[in-house]
Amino acid sequence: VGSGPAGLSAALYGARSGFHTVVFDGPKPGGQLMGTSFVENWPGLPKKMGPELIASLKEQGQEFGVVVVNDGIKSIDTKQWPYVLTTENGTTLHALTVILATGASARLLGVPGEQEYFGWDKGISTCAICDAPFYKDKEVFVVGGGDSAAEEAMQLAPYARKITVLVRGKAMRASAVMQDRLKTYPNITVQYNSQITAYKGNGTRMTEVDMMVDGKPTKATLDG
Repeated sequence: VGSGPAGLSAALYGARSGFHTVVFDGPKPGGQLMGTSFVENWPGLPKKMGPELIASLKEQGQEFGVVVVNDGIKSIDTKQWPYVLTTENGTTLHALTVILATGASARLLGVPGEQEYFGWDKGISTCAICDAPFYKDKEVFVVGGGDSAAEEAMQLAPYARKITVLVRGKAMRASAVMQDRLKTYPNITVQYNSQITAYKGNGTRMTEVDMMVDGKPTKATLDG
């Protein structure tokens, strides 16, 4: 269940082991890699477009007999075996084994300009460990006040010149340990009572961020 890298890899192993293996695409076929451009941290390969990686994974699995179905799974009854699966289109299936590889989706702000400038090459990224090298010597904002935001900021630290963690409230929700770690990085600062209201750019790349800081509107110009 799921057709991202994890689901397609599991399907490859299943099919090569001689099992009839079916992959359900789900609501987002290919997962988050379908929304990325170049991927540089895929073992054994030079940089390659995310959709191309997914296509090659799918093709490799199909060579061993993987069946890819353009449908999602609505429910799974695990009280009986074989398990009973119902697809979004209403088809009922039985399976001896079910692998859940439903992946994840980024939580976005939903402010103007977000969709236009989403993508590391446009200015907005949701994966520091994926895209940090692209922001070498740049100024970067990290939005959020929890452990995930702190981790993203620290993953950016070896690359970015300046990192500002924008926290909506008066304090971070991150654990005390994570907050203490942030303080050890000279290029990371935390800015409270800050909320992004819009992303702006030249149509190709984001160049400015509109924010409310302490209840007052302000703008931040980014250097790439």
